[in-house]
This record gives sequence, structure tokens and C-alpha cells, in this order.
Amino acid sequence: MTHGEDRAKTIEDISTRLTQKHPTVQPAAIAHAVEQAYAEYDGRPIRDFLPVLVERSVSEKLRT
Repeated sequence: MTHGEDRAKTIEDISTRLTQKHPTVQPAAIAHAVEQAYAEYDGRPIRDFLPVLVERSVSEKLRT
């Protein structure tokens, strides 16, 4: 799996989980928020915990 495929799969997985947790929010809005949050970490050297950081960040935004 390439980096791009891995990134796309990770974003899809996070979006799916958040859509299930927040069924009243449009899935497209969640996917967009995940994409934006993920992009904030582009170029950062440590990427191991990126999915957790992105999911937490978007989840907090959706709660407010």
C-alpha cells in the first residue's frame, strides 16, 4: 500500500467512525473536517499517532 493509499484509507476509517458517533452531522461535512485536520499535520516528522490526533480533534469540533 502506498503512502497515498494508506492516507486515504486512514481518512476513510476515521470518517466512518465519526459518522457513526455523530449521526446527525452530514457525512460529507465529517469527511471534509477529517481531511482538513489531517492536512494540518502534513510535513510533520512523527506520523504514528496521526489517526488518533485527527480523530480527537474532529470529534471535539463536532461536539461544540
